[in-house]
Amino acid sequence: MSATLFVALLALAVPVKPPPEKPTGPAPQVITVDVTPDGTPCIVAVQIKLVQEKRKETVQVGNQTVEREVTVNVPVYVETKVAVDGDKIQVYKADGKKVDPKDVKALFKGPTPVLQSSDGKPVDPFYLRLAKEDTLILVGQPTGPTTTTPGAPPDRKPLDPKPIEK
Repeated sequence: MSATLFVALLALAVPVKPPPEKPTGPAPQVITVDVTPDGTPCIVAVQIKLVQEKRKETVQVGNQTVEREVTVNVPVYVETKVAVDGDKIQVYKADGKKVDPKDVKALFKGPTPVLQSSDGKPVDPFYLRLAKEDTLILVGQPTGPTTTTPGAPPDRKPLDPKPIEK
C-alpha cells in the first residue's frame, strides 16, 4: 500500500510538459528525396509550367471554312532536383537531433518522403507530433536545381488541354 502511495505521489511531483496548443510557425511540407545515380540525395519537385504553343484550327465563319492560327497554353510537367548537402540544407530526425552532414547520404537509399521546413527555420513541435520516429526533417533553403527535366513524370499522363470556345 505504501509503495503504491509513494509511486502516486512521485507521479504527481514530476512535471509533465503539455504539448503546444497552437503552432507558432508555418506547417512543414511533405516532399520526396530521391537518390541520383552517383548517390547524392536530392529534393524532387514536380511543377506544372504553361508553355505557349501555336496551333492551326479550322472554324466555320458564315458559309466559309477559315483556317486560323491560335495561341494556346499547354501545361508541361517539369521535374526539378535540388541536392541535399547537409550544409545549406540541414537534416534532423523527428526527435530534434541534427544529423551529421557526413551521414546524410547513408540515410537515403531510394525515394523517401520527408518533411521540409516551410520557412527555413526548425519545424514547430506542434506539427512534429504527427511524425513517426524515423521521419527526417529538412531545414534550410534549397540552393538551386542540379537538374531540370521537362516532360511528364513516368507515372502520370500528360495533360491534353483543349482551347476554350467563346
